[in-house]
Amino acid sequence: MAETHKCTTDTVHYTWHKEHEPILTIDSGDTVVFETREVSDNQFNFHSTTEAISELNWDYVYPLSGPVYINGAEPGDTLAVEILDLKTKHWGWTAVLPGLGLLAEDYPDAYLRTFDLSDGKYIHFSEDIKVPIEPFLGTMGVCPKDGDGTPIMPPGNFGGNLDVRQLTIGTKLYLPVQQAGALFSCGDGHAAQGDGEVCVSALECPMYASLKFTVIKASEKSIPSPQFKRRAA
Repeated sequence: MAETHKCTTDTVHYTWHKEHEPILTIDSGDTVVFETREVSDNQFNFHSTTEAISELNWDYVYPLSGPVYINGAEPGDTLAVEILDLKTKHWGWTAVLPGLGLLAEDYPDAYLRTFDLSDGKYIHFSEDIKVPIEPFLGTMGVCPKDGDGTPIMPPGNFGGNLDVRQLTIGTKLYLPVQQAGALFSCGDGHAAQGDGEVCVSALECPMYASLKFTVIKASEKSIPSPQFKRRAA
């Protein structure tokens, strides 16, 4: 019978590595409720100002929850990850990081802004501008074949820092398993994002995510790279 498990923020990791100890072992068909940290790993908070950017330690950026070991998953199989629910926590931030992004030359100065997300529906940009909260996880992936301290960014055929805003509730993400147990991890929650991160940050936030995992054996489905399927409207 399928079970539901909880994964708190107590343990995180900052690279893809096949030697990371799984924090959970589950069966195909089980659901995990993840609690994820925001991408700066608490180096920023709701009261942070732009000055905090100069002190950002990139060794502690991209804290991921996991890995989760899924029994029966073997290299060549496909891991289906069904996104059942996503909920932002009470705050988030976005920033211009000097030297990064598509418009780095046009916007050379650092800038950080935080937002109150406590109403759960809108990002209140100003008195007359509000942006709907449309949450998704920027990073979901299995451990890559040669994962031995591999950086979280960029993404690869294992998934990773995909930043695909269509990976919302009701979507299924399919990942090619590359290590025994798949060793799935996730994080980098976003309250909203356009088509990519022009300034290398979305509306970053801590989040709860409920994900259901199903192992599809290689004899049924084998894929070379991530795929996703959205729920019909």
